Amino acid sequence: NVRFINGSSFAETMRVGTNGNITIQDGDLVIGTAGHGIDFSATGDGFAAAGSELLDDYEEGAYNLSFNGFSQQTVSQGWYTKVGRLCYVTTFIHASGSQNSNNFTCSLPFTPASHSASNNSGYYIGSIGPVMHYRVDTGTAGLVTYVTAGTATFRLYEVNTDGDWYWITNNQFSSEDQAWISFTYVTAS
Repeated sequence: NVRFINGSSFAETMRVGTNGNITIQDGDLVIGTAGHGIDFSATGDGFAAAGSELLDDYEEGAYNLSFNGFSQQTVSQGWYTKVGRLCYVTTFIHASGSQNSNNFTCSLPFTPASHSASNNSGYYIGSIGPVMHYRVDTGTAGLVTYVTAGTATFRLYEVNTDGDWYWITNNQFSSEDQAWISFTYVTAS
């Protein structure tokens, strides 16, 4: 075993064991240069042309939502967790007053990956997720989110029981209407 100790207290902080495992007793593993991370290439068994075996990002936090003229009750934030290029977003929308007729659009913390119909890498990357809502005018079936590929926004779509769907407008929300939104999407980087 190779042991690393704190110089003043002689407490073990890290150990490289004879079995090959590295154990950190206290502290964090810090990646010191952007673009580096944990490399899993020894298990390379996926789609080779566009694949990656490097886990090079983790982040979590809140971000300020911005809308296309939608009026909120309070200053609102979305919350996110990003692992590699996969980003999970959750937020709550609470309408205030009368709304304009703009199509509903809301910001994301990271730009999504772009569509590419010319090859299999990223073909129709996007994300759709159900929306739980209170009193929003949604037709016969409900609302879903749709992440707009290549832009840092998501939209809300009405989905009807006959399979029709369309991008809703802000004025489908009345004052006090609410929506709970969560979905996962693939980021551009």
